Amino acid sequence: MEKFNYKTSCTSSGLGVNVNARRHKFDLYIRIFELGNQYWGGKALVISRIEFNKTRQGHGSELLSFISDFAQEHQYDVIGIEQASTSSIHSFAEKHGFIRLENSSNYSVPVEQITTKTAQL
Repeated sequence: MEKFNYKTSCTSSGLGVNVNARRHKFDLYIRIFELGNQYWGGKALVISRIEFNKTRQGHGSELLSFISDFAQEHQYDVIGIEQASTSSIHSFAEKHGFIRLENSSNYSVPVEQITTKTAQL
């Protein structure tokens, strides 16, 4: 995460289940489901909010690669995107192999599938 001048001081976690990272260049909020989650289909990392100051620069793909490596290393089952509200997020999710969950604007993908997909990009 050197690209974003990542520092541990810009992150916080509440009860070990959420990560909130805000800087001028980005705003991220990630939910962590350690014990598995029936809705998401297992132990999950869910991107709840993702915004970058500069778009269409590959920042989202690089972040997803980082998250998928972390998920694989720590044996997560699923990576999700919660409440995809813009067409650019829908396009991003579909580009990276996410599947839209029924009757919602949420997406998910198995970790082993996303790891293979990000390696190809």
